[in-house]
Amino acid sequence: CCCVALGGAQKRPDHNLHHKLLKMPRLLFALDFDEAGKNEYKFWKKVYPNLKAWPIPREKSPGDAFIAGVDLRQWIIQGLEHRKISNI
Repeated sequence: CCCVALGGAQKRPDHNLHHKLLKMPRLLFALDFDEAGKNEYKFWKKVYPNLKAWPIPREKSPGDAFIAGVDLRQWIIQGLEHRKISNI
C-alpha cells in the first residue's frame, strides 16, 4: 500500500507513476472532497479502470481527517476490503 500526493486536484501523474498505477490491482481515489476533487474523478476513472472513489468519511481531505482523529489506516483497510468483497 502506498500514498501518492499530487499537490493539487488538476495535477497528473508523470510517465513513470502513470505506468505503475496502471499495474495496480486497486486504486482508492481520495482527492479533497470539494468541487475540484469531484470534477477530477472523471479523468481518473477513464484512465484507471481499477479506480474506486473512496472519499474520507469526514473533513475535506485525508490530512484534515487525520488531524481530526480519523483512523486513516482503518479507512484504507476498509477501502481495500470493499474492493475485494465487491469484486469490482
